[in-house]
Parts: sequence; structure tokens; C-alpha cells
Amino acid sequence: MWIWSDVDGILTADPNIVPQAQTLTDLSYAEASNLAYVGADVLHPKTIRPVMETGIPLRILNSLNPVHPGTLIVKTPRPDRVMLPAIISTTGLSLIVVGSQDDAWTLEMAARALRCLSEAGLEVPMFSQSLSEHSLNLVVREQDQAHCLRTLGREFERGQQEDVFRLGIEESVATISVVGMPGWNGSEYGAGIVSSAFSALGRHNTRVIAVAQTATENCVSFCVPEDQVMEAVRFLHRELGLEGKSQ
Repeated sequence: MWIWSDVDGILTADPNIVPQAQTLTDLSYAEASNLAYVGADVLHPKTIRPVMETGIPLRILNSLNPVHPGTLIVKTPRPDRVMLPAIISTTGLSLIVVGSQDDAWTLEMAARALRCLSEAGLEVPMFSQSLSEHSLNLVVREQDQAHCLRTLGREFERGQQEDVFRLGIEESVATISVVGMPGWNGSEYGAGIVSSAFSALGRHNTRVIAVAQTATENCVSFCVPEDQVMEAVRFLHRELGLEGKSQ
């Protein structure tokens, strides 16, 4: 199966932000699925499932550069491939906070918030729970912002005192997900990418609003102010040693 896009396959970063971004030439179904779920625009998560179940190779190509081999996605990639981390950035997001003014906020209320948004068909790409601040931070798409506020308002404000619960928009945000790959930096599963990404963003003085990390330590997502995302992605790409690499 071939998918024609406007980029040379799946890259180490958005080429509109990092012109030096490199193509990931070979990926497994699982690796490509992970990248799709954290927001790789060129590939939708549901695209992977049918080709994975039937074992059909998938190649992503650039219709504006048809001689480029692009990215090949198969069950077992070639063993001599060079694997590099991928930086996936997503903009056009909004940070919504729902919580209480006192210690009335509980995990059950956080579950209610996520459940009611799911039942309303609203996607939450990222969230973080803060019991110390009695709140749940929700990252949603800007076009869903008003709908989210109405849905959460109906769930939590009906029949409650107005000064007990708080619900509001914090700011426009973006997410940056850094995904390690097998063999990167000598790691079998891409572990170690999390500490490298944290260290790089710290040196760059990027304001990290929220973090989501996998237990395998090969993927981490940061919520940052939208106006900082481009410089942060460029800095990460340089600091992770992705410029000048070739496969």
C-alpha cells in the first residue's frame, strides 16, 4: 500500500520547522503506530491496524518528490537500519482547567470529566492530574474548546455553588512528543530519550506546563506555550544529534 503525501515519509521533525529533518526509512508497524498516536500528521492511527493485521507493507511517499524512497513500514524492518528519534509537534491546542477551590476535588471527579468528554465525542490529546492544586488540566483542540467548556460546565456546575468549582481556559498551547527508537544511543528500545529531552528543554529554558511519559521510557510528551514550540523543536533536534545524520 502506498500513501502519497507532501513530505518525504515520516521525518525526525516537522520539515516546516526543521528543514534539516531526516527521513525514517524503515519502521515496524508498532513503531509507526506509536508515532501516529502522538500526532504524526502524515499517518492516522487507524491506517496501521488493517495493514498490520494482513501483513501488507506500507510505504509513505512524497508526490512532490516521487524519486525519494520515503518510509517503508513492515512487520520486521531490515536489521541494518539506522534509527533516529522522532519529534512530533502539534499546535492549535488549548489548555482547559477544571477543578475545585478547596480540597473537594477527587480522582472520581477527574474520571467524570474525562468520561463526559468522551461521551460527547471530544478528543483529549493530553491531560495531567494535580491533586495538590485540586484540578485536572486538559489539552484539547481549539475548535473543540467551546464544546468542552459547555460539556464540563453541565457536568460540574449544575446544582453546585459557583464558588466551589472552577472551570476556565488557561492559554493556547502546543505539544511536543519525543519518541526514541531501537538502537538510538545504544539503547535496545530507545530508552533514555526521556532524560535527554528533559535536559535539552531545561537548557533551552522552555516552560513545560505538563508532561506525559510512557513507562518504557522511550516516549515523552510535553505541553508548552504555543509561541515557544518552534524554537523548542529546533533546539531539541540539534541537541539530540539529529542534524547532519543520514540513513
